[in-house]
Amino acid sequence: MTKVFTPVFFVGLVVSIFATSITANAQYLDQQWHLAIDKNDIEVFTYKGHEVPVRGFKAKTTIGMPIDSFETILDEVSKYADWQDQVRSAKVVHKKSDDIYHFYAKVDVPFPGKDRDLIWAVHKEWDAQDGVLIYDQVCSTNTLPERIKESAITQVFGNWRLRPVSESEVEVTYILMVDRAGRMTSWLLHMLNPDTPYNMLNNLRNLPLYPDDEIEASLD
Repeated sequence: MTKVFTPVFFVGLVVSIFATSITANAQYLDQQWHLAIDKNDIEVFTYKGHEVPVRGFKAKTTIGMPIDSFETILDEVSKYADWQDQVRSAKVVHKKSDDIYHFYAKVDVPFPGKDRDLIWAVHKEWDAQDGVLIYDQVCSTNTLPERIKESAITQVFGNWRLRPVSESEVEVTYILMVDRAGRMTSWLLHMLNPDTPYNMLNNLRNLPLYPDDEIEASLD
């Protein structure tokens, strides 16, 4: 098992990296999404950049639960393995506030690959202008004790966008982008499989709604 390094770096910095690397190239991203899955009211698009060295997916659906309930699910890091097929375990490892924290996730990789130990930086905020709750997640393999050449550093950017449709429904969009200067390894390709976000959103639909007094405060 790879020894896990727990970085305590400023989340605003890595989120700004997300904005610089991805948002700055939004004109290219918007033009090159390709529909890969469209079933059970779940759409998954894939992206393979030409102008920028980026690959990723975007998944979208509407789920029958209040936005507050979905927010609770995303905040319960210790239960990620219940609905994320590739995650074996997850836990918060550093917390600045309820909206800014780091979590560790052990990600399952099929043989002959090896399971990965990843640290994600999270910044949650409400966009009042668009009426969307946003979770920005950034993972850099450069923060882990692995022997990676500078020319092959990988940045993984996740983005959850929750838009309330009604009191009992929320529109969910999940985007994952990988910015890598070099060859795509097997574990990254596995992470970017369009079945991954499809199964994730499908699993979320089947999660029970917990009363407030039964919710595990996994960020404590």
